Amino acid sequence: MKKALVILIIAALALPVFANDALVMPKGVFRTYLTAAYASGDQAYDKDGEKDDAGTEISALNLGTALEFGITEWITGGIQWAPGYTVSSKIEPDGYPSSAPEMDMNGAYDLKVGAKIQIVGPEAPVQNDQIRFAVTPGVKIPLGAVDFEEEYEKYSDGDDFTASDPAKHAFAIGAQVAADYVVNEMFYLNVYCEFMKYFERKEVSETLTEWATYDAMSVDAPDINYGYDLTLELEPHFGMPLGPGQFGASLPITYEKSPGASVDGEDPEDDSDSYSLSIGPNVSYLFKVGPVPLETKLGYTLPLAGKNGMAMNTAVFQLKVYFQF
Repeated sequence: MKKALVILIIAALALPVFANDALVMPKGVFRTYLTAAYASGDQAYDKDGEKDDAGTEISALNLGTALEFGITEWITGGIQWAPGYTVSSKIEPDGYPSSAPEMDMNGAYDLKVGAKIQIVGPEAPVQNDQIRFAVTPGVKIPLGAVDFEEEYEKYSDGDDFTASDPAKHAFAIGAQVAADYVVNEMFYLNVYCEFMKYFERKEVSETLTEWATYDAMSVDAPDINYGYDLTLELEPHFGMPLGPGQFGASLPITYEKSPGASVDGEDPEDDSDSYSLSIGPNVSYLFKVGPVPLETKLGYTLPLAGKNGMAMNTAVFQLKVYFQF
């Protein structure tokens, strides 16, 4: 498989530790998240879905955070910045000289803001103890993109440089829909869907290579519309009391799809769409002793199939802290 580096280094972090269920926070209760994710891979899926050597090895460490708060007994507000900021990463193409400056994909991902409205549930407008159903309208707010002019100066000076922006940095609007079926006190099954529609982003360079090409030609970078992101997930959950707290485990199976991007208003090229199928087992433990409840989670995402993207393995650690005013 042969691909241009400009395509290979655009990789996404998967965070299976975030539960996409229909549960909401009690009124007045806050929950904060701190996450650390490490992703790596040297294989990629081509346009036919075949997995082969990518010709490039990528590794990245990302730190993120989130906050949820109970507005009412059936409405929860949330702010999520996870993936948050890639603090350390490395891009190593095959045959790249060890003495050459290191390339990375450090930078900020975008922020999600929304409100989960539980329509069906124990204390929702439609009360039910066995079925929960929630809708979460929200927006994705773009944060600062990589300054490739500055990175090109680093490259020219022989210093380490950022070769790719890790995120799309385009404003998007959409919603999440989640439904849970409670089998018993220890087990429930969740199905989840998220759809985010992107708005056009002006004069976009996603990599240093693209920026340098447009600069050399003295032309403006193109306007790009990423279309949408679609996520579908099926996740069985298990939980039981253990010692002074609560043990939990889940096994999400996640499908993500995006169309090819349109450039300067022109339709995407054939076979430029992408998808991924992954499985992300995780375990958790909620410590109920002490003045502040704490929950730790550990998860690992394994790619199962895909198209036009890197096959990244991701390990995630998460700490949740609960508090109330």
